[in-house]
Amino acid sequence: MGGPGTSSPSSSERRKTRARIINAVLELGEEGETAPTVAKIAARAGTSARLVHHHFGSIEEIIDQAIDRRLHELVARRPELPVSVPLRLRITALVAARADALEWITPLRLTTVRLEQQSDKPRRCRDTALGVARAQREAVFPAEFAAQPEGRRALLLAGLETTTSWEAWHHLRFTRNPDEARQVMTLMIEALLATGRPCEGGQGRSRG
Repeated sequence: MGGPGTSSPSSSERRKTRARIINAVLELGEEGETAPTVAKIAARAGTSARLVHHHFGSIEEIIDQAIDRRLHELVARRPELPVSVPLRLRITALVAARADALEWITPLRLTTVRLEQQSDKPRRCRDTALGVARAQREAVFPAEFAAQPEGRRALLLAGLETTTSWEAWHHLRFTRNPDEARQVMTLMIEALLATGRPCEGGQGRSRG
């Protein structure tokens, strides 16, 4: 028998089987399968439908585990963005980071959309991801936010959240390739940050 703290072969095999099943859901999502059946999951995982049911009580439970994994990976792959460079470079860095994250998360996001009315888990994970993105935006544009009156600052934050959201990205990707979608996101961020910004020389916007 193994010593304390060691795993038996059976428990190790169970973990590997569960991981293969979760991987199968993620792979199927990347191929456009947003409502996978147990049979498809089992076939992709190289196991049986009986074992899928043995390890997970439902497909929703598998998707919940897949969401957990993607959320941890999303946070881990979040890049450090520059905060002390000109505005244009900060916008470019933010757009690149958001486009990469949104494109990467889209397959699983499409799978979870239909579950959000049935389970709290997708909604909680979505809210966590929104919080991470919000902190990222606030860290990249501190001077721009500080220059705004309090009421306008809240509106600016809401506008940037909408512009860099998955929903906006998904809409753009219906008709645009990734490069064009990034360009549109850049233009929208520039417009939001430019509105109400004082003109060069500190004279402000003309009221004439």
